[in-house]
Amino acid sequence: MDRRSAIAGGLGELEPLAVRLGHSGLFSATRVEMWRNAAVFTATAGGKCGLFLHEFAEARGRLILFFPDEHASAETRFHFEEFILAHADRRALDDTVELVRFFVCADCGEPVPDAYVKMLRAKEEMAFNCPCGGRVSLAEPKERIHFKSQVEAMEGSADRQRDFQRFVLSAKGETSTADFHEWAGGERVTLAIVFTDVVGSTPLGEEIRDEAMNEVRRAHFVQSRKLIERFKGREIKTIGDSLMAAFKSVDSALDYARALKKDTGHPQVTIRAGIHIGPIHVEESDVFGGAVNFAARVIGAIKGAEIWLSDRAKEDIDHLGAARHKQLGWKRHEDAAMKGFKGAFTLWSMQSADHM
Repeated sequence: MDRRSAIAGGLGELEPLAVRLGHSGLFSATRVEMWRNAAVFTATAGGKCGLFLHEFAEARGRLILFFPDEHASAETRFHFEEFILAHADRRALDDTVELVRFFVCADCGEPVPDAYVKMLRAKEEMAFNCPCGGRVSLAEPKERIHFKSQVEAMEGSADRQRDFQRFVLSAKGETSTADFHEWAGGERVTLAIVFTDVVGSTPLGEEIRDEAMNEVRRAHFVQSRKLIERFKGREIKTIGDSLMAAFKSVDSALDYARALKKDTGHPQVTIRAGIHIGPIHVEESDVFGGAVNFAARVIGAIKGAEIWLSDRAKEDIDHLGAARHKQLGWKRHEDAAMKGFKGAFTLWSMQSADHM
């Protein structure tokens, strides 16, 4: 029973790897426990996987993988190790990364000495007879377990999250103009922030290729801009398949998201949308701060083609009590962790069929 593995070589800092793992889609970015040289991740499928970096020379070290509970499945462990090994290989010099696996007897819990592992494998013997009477397989997991590689998909998810964070950062300049101040109606205002994103854009792009995907994206953004104007909002920024807009009331923001979900501008496009409302201090570029960052976390919690609201946005919708919103059904999501914000939060997803 193998419980740990170590990857040695030129590893670099732990933080870049931890960030990419948290954005990989298989491990939760909001459930990462970080220390100076260690991190524990909660897998979206359940269970925890951990990393410990032991640096013993400049640009060299040992990265130990461990699994602190029994809930992480064999498949989760496989993908965790595979992604980290690919990351180490990519960042290190050629032939400087070595994988060393620790085998542990399931009966007595004692590790098999590495020297014995090497001697037995040199003789092509793939099992160790433990003094306690147990028998430990020395076969590599890839020889015993056959799971499809997820490295490419995990890297793609991490890249999209990185690009989205850059998107949020780049919005700062778009909200510091005199024109935006004039639209907002002051330097200290409350605005509803909406993020939208195309669901499944990567496989769609692979299916229809770049030129056709650019046409699809263009049609989608044309429709989005028409609806922003219709509901008297303000486009702040677009990047890739994502758009950020501001509205002066949360009911207008919700009407925009509902209308765009119903008609995205192209039949092959479905969207997710996250909405939050909060105070904005424009003169301090705070539109780039708390309210925007929280809205970005709301959309980050959405997996499918849905509209989600923060608890504050949902309270405002209920308080306004517009007749067109009373027929909407909602599902409550409690104890949502939002990266960068302390505590747990309640989010709401719209459930009913939508008729504008």
